[in-house]
Amino acid sequence: MRILDVPYDNLRFDDAVDRLAALHGRGRPAFVSYLNIDCLRLATELPDYKAILQAADLVLPDGTALRIATRLTGQRKADHYIITDVFVATIGRLAARGARFYFLGGPPGVAAAAAEVLRQRWPDIAVVGCHDGYFSDDAAMIAEINGSGADLLIVGTGAPRQEQWLHRYREQLQPPCRWAVGALFTWISGHQARAPMLFQKLYLEWFWRLLHEPRRLFVRYFVHDLPFLLSLPLRRVRAEPGTPERP
Repeated sequence: MRILDVPYDNLRFDDAVDRLAALHGRGRPAFVSYLNIDCLRLATELPDYKAILQAADLVLPDGTALRIATRLTGQRKADHYIITDVFVATIGRLAARGARFYFLGGPPGVAAAAAEVLRQRWPDIAVVGCHDGYFSDDAAMIAEINGSGADLLIVGTGAPRQEQWLHRYREQLQPPCRWAVGALFTWISGHQARAPMLFQKLYLEWFWRLLHEPRRLFVRYFVHDLPFLLSLPLRRVRAEPGTPERP
C-alpha cells in the first residue's frame, strides 16, 4: 500500500506479528518502522525520511487518521489495531525464542521502567541494556549497544529522528534487527495512560491523547495534520495495492 508514494504494509494484527518475528530470525539486517498521519506528512516534506521508509523491510500502519487517509485513496486498511500492541505481542514471542533486546529512547528512566513491566509479564525476557533518548555522543551510544550483545535494537526517540539515526549508523550497529517505535516505552511503562477500550473501539484514541497533552498535540493535530489530511483529495491521492511484498 502506498499513499503519496510512502509505503506501509497493510497487514492484519496476527500477520503483522508473524512478519515482525520472521524478520528477527532471517539472519540478516532488518529495519522496521511505522506510519501514522503525522509520519506521512513529514515524509512528504523530508525526502530523506521518505526514502528511509521506502527502503524499510516493514512499515506498519498506525492511527485513525491514516485509516481515513487510506479510505480517501479508495482502499481499506486490513485491520485497526494499536501499534503498541503489535510490538508488545512480538516482543513476547521473541522473548520466548531467546531474543536479546536493547531499549533506547524516552525520558530518563522510562525505557528501564518499560523493561521492568515486561519482566513482570515474561520473567525470562533478556533486556540486556536500556538508555534514555537524551544522548549526544553517538559513538559512545553505539559502543554501548554493540557491547551489550543485543540482537534486537528498539529505538523510540520519535519520528523522523529515530529512523534517521538508525539509517545513519546502519553499518556501525551490530544488532541485526532494528525497530523504530516512537512512544512505545512511554506506553509500556505506564508513564502515559492508554485510552480506555471504549475510546479504542470508537477510533478516538487521538482524542484521549489530546485530553492528556493538549498543548503539544493541539498544534500537531489541528495545525499540521488535519489540514494535511483534508488536502489529500486535492493531491489526487491514490493507493498502489500492487507493490511487491517485502522479504
